[in-house]
Order: sequence, then structure tokens, then C-alpha cells
Amino acid sequence: MRTDKISNEVVEKTLELGGFLLEFATVYRATYLNTNHDKESDTDHTVMLAVIACAVAAKFHPEYDLGKVAQYALVHDLVEVYAGDVNTINFNAIDIKAKEKAEADALTKIKQKFGRAFPWIHKTIESYESLIDVEARFIKTLDKSLPAITHYFTDNKAVNEGFDDPVAFEHSVTSRNKAMRKTFAHDQDVAMELRDAIVGMAVEKKYEYHDKKRLTSGDQA
Repeated sequence: MRTDKISNEVVEKTLELGGFLLEFATVYRATYLNTNHDKESDTDHTVMLAVIACAVAAKFHPEYDLGKVAQYALVHDLVEVYAGDVNTINFNAIDIKAKEKAEADALTKIKQKFGRAFPWIHKTIESYESLIDVEARFIKTLDKSLPAITHYFTDNKAVNEGFDDPVAFEHSVTSRNKAMRKTFAHDQDVAMELRDAIVGMAVEKKYEYHDKKRLTSGDQA
């Protein structure tokens, strides 16, 4: 039987955590939510990742701890409340060190704000970012596939804004795939196979868009 009581600090920090998560819902990504050009938020992305990750892991990786999969998915982008979202569509243009520094500083802020009342938050983020277990690597890998789902349902809008040349987009995808397979995705064949299939659709659609645009321009000339 519990003998402790909910302290004033816990009440205050629960309210603060709620406000923090409302801010999380206002962090908008480079990707789109629909064809009305509404931006996808970090909460949209997090819910999609958590549900898809649990479904895929349950089907293909029954040995994985689904509790960890879900927890890592829930916290994986919380640092973006302070660090913001970085547009990673063009993988070769990302300043990785700057991104890592901003996210490390953000994690420090989260730890300072909630560490005493709710240490689960920063400890779970730290565990995820360490990539020490298969569940963390699974989430990290699958996370890099989900933008292509939004591309599929929004006519590739974010891709078309980021790239004029489909070859450049395909090169960006290939570069990221190689980097992933050399690092955190080295043992994540299922997630990488799923990524190849989904992202491949975005690449194909980009070539189709480019060809159609070129033909239309030629007709107008």
C-alpha cells in the first residue's frame, strides 16, 4: 500500500510537463500532413512512429521488448521542444555536429526541468540516444522511414520543394542508407527493408514528377 502522498512539486511538474507537451505539438516538421499544405507536427510524427513501430516489431521481432519500443518512440524527439526540428530531406546538407550539439543542450534543459520529479523522461531519452539495445536501434532506423509515408500521402510536396533534380534526391537517399547501415541500422534488416520499399516510392514519384514537368514545359515552349 502506498504511504507517500502526491507532493506540490509533483503537481506543479505535472502541469509543467503538460505545457511542455503542448509546446511539442507546435514543433512543425519539414514534412506535410496533408495536401492542404498543413505541416506535420512532432506529435503527429510521434504517434505514427509509436503505432507503426509496435505493429512491425510485434510481427517481425517478437523477441523485442515492446514496452521499450513504445517508450523510445514516445520520447525520441522530445528534445526538439528546445532544439527545433532540422530539415533532413537533403541528407548531404545536414550539419550533424550542430544538430547533435543543439539536441544535447536541449536534453540538459529537460533534465534540469523534470529530472527530480520525473527522471524517467531524461533517462529514457539517454537510453534511446545511446543506441545500446536493439529496440533503440529499431526506432532510430524506422524513424528515418516515416517521412516517406507523409510524402506518399501529400504528392511528394516536401521532396519537390527540397529537390529540383530527382538524381540528387536519389543520391541523398543512397547516402543516408549507407550511413545508416554502417552505424545504428547495421542489425536492423527488417526496418531497412521497409525503408527501402517506402522511400523507393518517393524516389520513383520524384522521377515521374520531373518527367511530367519537363514534358509540360516542352509543350508550352
